[in-house]
Amino acid sequence: MLIGRPPLPPEGCAGGKLGPEGDRDSVEAGASEGRNTLDYSERSVAGTVHLSVPRLILDSLGGVGFTDEQLLEATSRATHPSPRLMSTLVAPDPNPASSLRDLANSRELLWSFVRRDLIVRYRNAVLGVSWAVASPLLQMVIFAVIFTRIVRVETGLPYPLFAYSGLVAWSLTASALRAATTSLSGNSLLVTKVYFRREVLPLSAVIVAFADFCVALLLVGVMMAYYGIPLPATSLFLIVVIAVQLAFTIGLALMLAAANLFWNDVRYAFELLVNAWMFATAVLYPADLVTGRLGLVFRLNPMTPIVEAYRDVLLRGTLPSPAGFGWAMFVAIAVLFAGIALFRRSEPRFAEVA
Repeated sequence: MLIGRPPLPPEGCAGGKLGPEGDRDSVEAGASEGRNTLDYSERSVAGTVHLSVPRLILDSLGGVGFTDEQLLEATSRATHPSPRLMSTLVAPDPNPASSLRDLANSRELLWSFVRRDLIVRYRNAVLGVSWAVASPLLQMVIFAVIFTRIVRVETGLPYPLFAYSGLVAWSLTASALRAATTSLSGNSLLVTKVYFRREVLPLSAVIVAFADFCVALLLVGVMMAYYGIPLPATSLFLIVVIAVQLAFTIGLALMLAAANLFWNDVRYAFELLVNAWMFATAVLYPADLVTGRLGLVFRLNPMTPIVEAYRDVLLRGTLPSPAGFGWAMFVAIAVLFAGIALFRRSEPRFAEVA
């Protein structure tokens, strides 16, 4: 069922009916009256399906807003909707097998949100994307002083490189989840006014965090060259490591985004727990440093073998532990499917609680 404002009656539209038979003058007249909704109808097998395209979603997708000419052009196209627009705006097929197809049809919408978030994040920033490196780099300096000057920790690698590689891997998940948690509640107007694939909001947060991750990862290569560590052949396995981490992160992002829409406490609880989660992950110390039952508990944390896998394939020149990384892969796939199922099950109530 389409969520949005009901369409206006034909006689309420200035200049005639706004639909497949309407002309550009009627569209322009309707826009000049300040209407916030552009209405049209499309025939389907079940009958007439009325669609409403609020101007607020057009403004959001433009990143910095549409001009009047672009709005009129978009309005004109809306009166003759393309199959891609229809698949983006109408409710999806309840069959779970259609989920990936629906998301593929919404790829332009997804990239528009990604572009908007990147523009907002780095607009008027003197250092630009360099801020993606600043946070893990500063943390690396602080912890390098602590664990090399105050408390020595043997890592088998130069500690600055050891710590920075772990912080970069950890920042991908932490930053993505932090932004994804509020992605639906922060766009409540879009969620309540028009139907679209709501998954694109937490997914766009993950993609923006991944863009920052790619920039920060470049400094790992620079540090490897500084310490005289050649790039090993096992670095080709890095694609698999990243894929597993992204699957785990996307699954959690969908869960947190949906849960925070129902309970605002989720984002506050996440901010508290994410710091404890980092220290429970082998980001700043070797995984084998913690032994016994506590070490076993730490190894059950899927982020520990994922972070260690980055160091294995890039710095040590070995493949990840089959047992540890296999466990992380299993958890990542399970979390991904659980996140998709939970998101789809709770999505019909999003407009009620947003």
